[in-house]
Amino acid sequence: MLYAEFRRHLGKAGMTINDFAAYLCIRPASVSNYSKSGSVPRTYAIIAILLGEAADRGVNGVQLLGNYGVTPRTVPTGSNVKQLDMFRASRVPSASAEERKKQSGIGKDSGVNHGAAGVHQAGRRP
Repeated sequence: MLYAEFRRHLGKAGMTINDFAAYLCIRPASVSNYSKSGSVPRTYAIIAILLGEAADRGVNGVQLLGNYGVTPRTVPTGSNVKQLDMFRASRVPSASAEERKKQSGIGKDSGVNHGAAGVHQAGRRP
């Protein structure tokens, strides 16, 4: 769906980009950035169409969502660097690629002849 049509459907429902973003718990910029590409993701389009069509039929989408406990929420604007650092510190270093090969048996000679004598295989020398 084109971004302009998306905005039109939201407008019919009486919603702004900020309102829409708050219901999805995302930053408004995450929605408005789609104006650069000119189209919105399918999920955003479906929601906007349903809200706009509901408004055309006299159904207040905001009130309907509220009846089911769906309310707008703001997204924290602070930096999540501290959380990311805590996540990194809590991770246990994984085994190196070489250690994983040894554990899985990859690279062991299986006794299979992978090429005729004197014939070069890709990436190998005789």
